[in-house]
Amino acid sequence: WDRLISAYVAQCLRGRSVRWTCCMVVDVHRPLLQGGCFLYPADKKYPLGRLRLVYEAYPMAFLWEKAGGTALENKEGDRILSRAFPHDDIHARTGVILLGPGESKRFNHMKKNLPTWNGGSVTARVAREQTKVDDAVKDELRYLKIALVIGAIIQIGLFLRN
Repeated sequence: WDRLISAYVAQCLRGRSVRWTCCMVVDVHRPLLQGGCFLYPADKKYPLGRLRLVYEAYPMAFLWEKAGGTALENKEGDRILSRAFPHDDIHARTGVILLGPGESKRFNHMKKNLPTWNGGSVTARVAREQTKVDDAVKDELRYLKIALVIGAIIQIGLFLRN
């Protein structure tokens, strides 16, 4: 999954249960009635998504939005119901992200703030990792200096003793 989706799922799992029966109708029913979310986003293996737009995504998105939720086809926030009907490919596939009102707010907040709370940009992460390496090298050099000083003191003590 995308970094945003993975982070969102990880946050949603705190104190909640997960249901997966491999049947969209059953999996959507519980969060539709009790609140929550249903996620079957596009991923690296299926970049266009797994669920069929006409037979699965459109009907569930319609029901979900009428119940007050948000139905998206991707992390960018494109609504499923805004997508044009695929006349040339009736079996077109899409990712599905169904979010309740609270989950939608959390998802949008995470999407907006992801770079700051999830490690920042690649450059910032590399700089932090380099700082950790530099600090480790400094600590090692400090210990070597201490060991050299202790060794020198022992050598001087042995020399003076003779």
